[in-house]
Amino acid sequence: MPLTLKIICRELGWLPLGFITVAEAIPTLLVEKESENAINVSVVGGVVEPGWILQDTYNGDDWRDLKVLEGTPGRFALSSVPTSTRFFRATQKSLATHQEALTQARANWQALGLMNYQYRSKTSVSGFLTDDLTLVEGRRVKEWTSLLPPGFPGFSWGDQTVDNIFNRLQRAIDNNAHMIVARYHPHLGYPESAYVDQSELIADEEWGVSIIEAPANPEVARAAHESLWSRSGVKDYEFDLKYETTWLGWEGTIRVIDGSAEVVSGEVPSLWHIVMTIDELLAYIGATLAAGEVSSAAYDRELGIPQFFSRDWHLTIVDGPGERFWISGFHQL
Repeated sequence: MPLTLKIICRELGWLPLGFITVAEAIPTLLVEKESENAINVSVVGGVVEPGWILQDTYNGDDWRDLKVLEGTPGRFALSSVPTSTRFFRATQKSLATHQEALTQARANWQALGLMNYQYRSKTSVSGFLTDDLTLVEGRRVKEWTSLLPPGFPGFSWGDQTVDNIFNRLQRAIDNNAHMIVARYHPHLGYPESAYVDQSELIADEEWGVSIIEAPANPEVARAAHESLWSRSGVKDYEFDLKYETTWLGWEGTIRVIDGSAEVVSGEVPSLWHIVMTIDELLAYIGATLAAGEVSSAAYDRELGIPQFFSRDWHLTIVDGPGERFWISGFHQL
């Protein structure tokens, strides 16, 4: 179990939480307020070996790495003075610990034998943010879709499998990255979140990823969300739909009353299957998967309704690139 420094806070509204006093010889972390937008952090009573990380949290559970402590006082600025209690700690994280965690997590992930799956991730790379839905078939990326609203930069992170993320973390360990923070699912092994700062001296080369929808077989994911939708008991509702292919685009509002769907905003579309209830849309996704067509879908985690769905995006050049459904603005009547 990693050691944790004792801590002293002077003239701060923030409180220490969960710190372990191992022995009097253990150095003390001193946090002092310097100004309204900066604090000074230093080590008192000893030299901290490389691998100690300064962390903070607002809720006592989710700790965030701030800086690697290497035996000399470190300083960092706050973007704003927090309005709630904030906690600091220093904890020991060695590269060996990172390697052990990654090796065990990768073994857990590979034991699943999951070759076909989809997952949704949010990432930050060199200041760019993404929201990607990635479909993997035969352990290769078959399709990725940015779920960001129109107008955001078209930065791509989703063209990688879970194994590719493991490989990125391994390279960070092999290259002695300045900071590595990784959390893995305790049973399935996939990286739930990761952050790497390769060099303290280089700006904008950091990257981070959070898998916000666990890797799952697309049909398993669809069935789980269909069950969630069924349990919601919602009968009458409206939602906005955007539909697109290379040769047709449609946008409008669909209202569902007593299981019947109708267009209440926008022109009547030329294709019958554009106007569907949520139940029919979930069934359509199921039929697409059963037919073996390339498809991926993102779902609302509370109600289970599809937020995005693609059908056969990689057809032949004659057939075109398939179709996509975007659902937003859902509300119960």
